[in-house]
Amino acid sequence: PAIMIGPGTGIAPMRAFIQHRLSLLPPNERHESSSTSSDAGTRKEPVSPPIPPSVLQEPQRMMGLAPTTTTDPPPSLPDILFFGCRHRERDYLYGSEWASKYGDELVVHTAFSRDQPQKVYVSHLIRAQGSLIYAYLTAHSASVLIAGSAGSMPKDVRSALRDVMMSHGEMETSRADAFLRMLEQKRRLVVEAYG
Repeated sequence: PAIMIGPGTGIAPMRAFIQHRLSLLPPNERHESSSTSSDAGTRKEPVSPPIPPSVLQEPQRMMGLAPTTTTDPPPSLPDILFFGCRHRERDYLYGSEWASKYGDELVVHTAFSRDQPQKVYVSHLIRAQGSLIYAYLTAHSASVLIAGSAGSMPKDVRSALRDVMMSHGEMETSRADAFLRMLEQKRRLVVEAYG
């Protein structure tokens, strides 16, 4: 599965990626109209995949620090999309498409930073969905794709991912950073930022 983080115009490559992945599915395996979509503050939580007992050892195994005994293939899981913009009514690119077209293959989390008194960004949503992201990265070998402005967003998202690894993987900062570097080396963490 993929974890896609595409605030603002960063959503464009994510949309193409999602469309391509779905085009590879046989027509009888595509599910339309039952998409799990969520907004900050009114989230309908997706059902988290089961986390195998070995999941706490998975980051260390991936870094070559601990043996693994897990041989079961991961279950088919939906991709996860984090999208952020200022206003739902003005800036929610492809909003109706996310809500109706992708069905069970995609879970969408949205942050509309100016639609409430306190600003909410995709980095906040990543932390809120930490256990799900941790399971995807460790037990299910998910890839993380980040696209958007090269301002503070990539740094904020990376910090949120590090916080997820620290809180849900019980890692120290150095181990969490090493895990993210390992994901980058394996091309499982890719950033496409522009300025």
